[in-house]
This record gives sequence, structure tokens and C-alpha cells, in this order.
Amino acid sequence: MKRRMNLRGYPTISNKVPLSFILKVTKGSGETITLKDELGSSISSSGKPMDENNSILFTWETPQFKEINMQLSNPSISMTPTLSPTSTIQMPDVKIRAQLQVTYEVGSLINNRVTIKVFLKNKGDATASNINLTIEHPHELEPIAISGSEKIGDTIAWKGELSPNEEHISEYSVKAIIGKDIEIPLKVTYAKITSEEKARALGVSPYAAEASINPQDLETILIIIKILKTISGFTAIAAIIILALVTIILRREKA
Repeated sequence: MKRRMNLRGYPTISNKVPLSFILKVTKGSGETITLKDELGSSISSSGKPMDENNSILFTWETPQFKEINMQLSNPSISMTPTLSPTSTIQMPDVKIRAQLQVTYEVGSLINNRVTIKVFLKNKGDATASNINLTIEHPHELEPIAISGSEKIGDTIAWKGELSPNEEHISEYSVKAIIGKDIEIPLKVTYAKITSEEKARALGVSPYAAEASINPQDLETILIIIKILKTISGFTAIAAIIILALVTIILRREKA
């Protein structure tokens, strides 16, 4: 940005040539000053400029000009562009990561209930933090938490964190539904590193922006727990008897 000031008449320079003329100009930080006479010629250097705190002192011996035009110029200001919501910020890459392995095991039918064990094991080299395990069930399954989890409504849930090679087991049971395959959705969300570990890996303070958990550090695992349809005791006995009769009939036909 430029500002122009015409100093004609201030101070008054008469037709009589003075012995000397002194001009003191106060400027802002980074500003530059250009002085020109009535003909547009530069007279800055002829004034032997001297810095004095935030001012510049010009002195002319026997000046030949009758008018001084002063121009103040501000330095260029570099503006940081505003990021739009779709802008992508490249975050520093962190090599260490947690890696959760999720498996399950369906037990035998006992007292018309089936036991299910869910195994979460950290196979990575960082802490799996903010783990949120949720297993949602139809109301008819009547889930009951046994260990390593809690029952919230019809949902079996667990929250925690796992160090490298650490394992967590959630065990619960559901009511068996005769003659029907059962599919139960299981969801696990977690952060693949903690803020402290990320800060150490990047060599920054745990409170620095680079150490915060961002979407690149999160992972979601979705699996389906499948329980094959069960057969009631009476139906199972009837099926065995029918199979035996068919076998006898086939043997008689061959004979």
C-alpha cells in the first residue's frame, strides 16, 4: 500500500535559497520513504538520509527544489489462504500402529442357551486405545453378560484399551432359537495409537496439534456372528429314527 503526501508549502520554501533544509519523517515498521521534487525527480539520496529510532532525518545543503512530494510504501503482506472444508491437511506419518484381531467362538447348546466368546487381540506395536465393542441382538435372544463385558438393553458392550500382544475376552450367552439360523452384528471401533505414543514418535509435545488423534488413526471392524439353527431334542430323536428306518428299508431292498 502506498501513501502520497505533498509537502508543498510545509515548510515554506521561498524563492530565496536557504543555507540548509532539514526534514524529519516518522515511519512505520517496514515502511520505505521516497521523496521527489516538483519535477518528479528523486531527492531522497541527496538529502543524506539518517535513521533515528523510528524516523529518518533528511538534510539538504543549499536545496534547489521548491516542492517535496513524499511517498510511504508498506511491505507486501503474505496472506495465509483459508482452507475450505474439503481441503486436505497432510499429517505427519507415524510408523507404529495398533492392529486389532477380532474372532469369536460359539459354544455348545446347554439348557437352551448358547455361549459366545469374543476375542480381541492387539497384534500391532502401539496401544489400541478408545476401544468400543458393541454386539447388538434381537430382543428374542435375551443376551446375558458372563464376563469381560456388560449388558445395556439388548447390547453386549465393552470399552477399554489393549497394549501390544494383550488380549481381551468378552463372554456372554444367548437364548437358542429352534430351527433358525442366527446372525448377530458385531462392531469394534478404536484408535490405532495413543496421543502420548504419537507425540513420542513425532518428537513433539503431547499437547501439540500433531499429536492429536485424527481420522487417519481410527479404524472400524464389522463382523457377523453366525449361529447355525439348532434342533430340539424331540426333533433330533425323530430324525435319527427316520434315518434308521430308511437305512433298514434300503438294506431290505438290496437283499
